[in-house]
Amino acid sequence: MCIIVAKPAGVEIPTRETFDNCFTSNKDGIGFSYNLPGERVHIAKGFMNVAKLMKMLDTQAITKEHNLVVHFRF
Repeated sequence: MCIIVAKPAGVEIPTRETFDNCFTSNKDGIGFSYNLPGERVHIAKGFMNVAKLMKMLDTQAITKEHNLVVHFRF
């Protein structure tokens, strides 16, 4: 079964360790969606390791103020 990590605005982004643990069980790919409250949702998918996920979160400047949903495929 897939793993979904849901982080509402105002809550810290989960740690790399948390994402590594999710990926250990579900290695069929990672996708995520994010937005600032009241703005449109952005979607990114097709990541095959946590390092690429973390780089994209940094590239997109995802912060504590964003809503974030990360999907680990199984």
